[in-house]
Amino acid sequence: NHCSPPHRDLKCRPEAFDIMKTAGIYHLVIMNFMNIGIKFLYDSRSMLASSCRLVRHHMHVEEGSWIVTAWYMRDSIHNFVGTPRTGYA
Repeated sequence: NHCSPPHRDLKCRPEAFDIMKTAGIYHLVIMNFMNIGIKFLYDSRSMLASSCRLVRHHMHVEEGSWIVTAWYMRDSIHNFVGTPRTGYA
């Protein structure tokens, strides 16, 4: 299956979030937010959000059939499609 190495998303906007969600059938998976000392049980149909730049995170899946999607926004995406930067509430 898959591992995501420990990382931060340094190219995202400072005020932006990583939003990660899962689907599928798999066994015990832990999302580790390493530099703040928090671990989450990352079951199927879970959703987590964290600061892109500040939180170093990783996960490891041993077995199962699953999918993880991650959403984050970078200025280069806005520039590429010619749209203005969005604001945050």
